[in-house]
Amino acid sequence: MFGCGERKRAVIDLFARDFRLRARTIIVETANRFARDLMVQEVGFAMLRDLGITLIAADSPTSFLDDGPTSKLIRQILGAVSEFDTATTVAKLKGARDRVRRERGKWGVSPTLSGKAAKSF
Repeated sequence: MFGCGERKRAVIDLFARDFRLRARTIIVETANRFARDLMVQEVGFAMLRDLGITLIAADSPTSFLDDGPTSKLIRQILGAVSEFDTATTVAKLKGARDRVRRERGKWGVSPTLSGKAAKSF
């Protein structure tokens, strides 16, 4: 939700409308779908809590309801693991794209093909 580029404005507008309508509960699919960055997740959760809005993750309904030290630790660990997983996936995809560019050239044609064979593509 927070820090998600173009959709950020739409989500903020949605929250503003819900706040005006006195909505007091927001349900998200998973905690890492609420915010992919750990610090943004914790700040966003605290901000919503301070506004009197309850945040519920559908996959783990109690993860945001209990604000004790153990729940906070678990939430932060899961957020950190999610952030790490995203970073490793991005790095692997970049490595694969770079490898394909090295092997096939910028335009996806193998540099070993002769000019005549490359024209037939």
